[in-house]
Amino acid sequence: YRIAISGRPGPVLIDIPMNIQNEEIEKTDFEISSPISEKDSTSQQSFFQKYLAALKKSKRPLILAGRGIRASKSLEQFHEFIGKYKIPVVTSLLGFDVLPYQHNQRIGFIGTYGNRWANYALGSCDLLLVLGSRLDLRQTGSDTISFQNGKLIFHVDIEQAELNNR
Repeated sequence: YRIAISGRPGPVLIDIPMNIQNEEIEKTDFEISSPISEKDSTSQQSFFQKYLAALKKSKRPLILAGRGIRASKSLEQFHEFIGKYKIPVVTSLLGFDVLPYQHNQRIGFIGTYGNRWANYALGSCDLLLVLGSRLDLRQTGSDTISFQNGKLIFHVDIEQAELNNR
């Protein structure tokens, strides 16, 4: 249960051996607790300050918005952020609904099945803020050196293993 609701929430397979499945057990009271959230506000502030400094120097900034924005219940903060800084937004396929289709900062969604113009914007930006999205093969292509070329990438995700994984 703890694994299913923490980090990037989702399904968890529990493989229970047949001999245990066939056992008779008595119901006992048990308590399910919420995951413990550890926040390091110092590193968050440092990250944000570095991003703002890079944003001031950037000529073609872009945000890649993913499902993690909605999953973290940060949609309102996301809208406030893009409203304040006026940065164009592309989305991953799973982040498609973080902005209304007609939103003036929405470019489109990226990846193999995405829009050509959104993929072009992703390829030609000089500063990329990735919020709640993996940078998987369908988003970066197999040539990650070419994907990174000429851009500074800031990656925000709840799953530590996803940060800068490619």
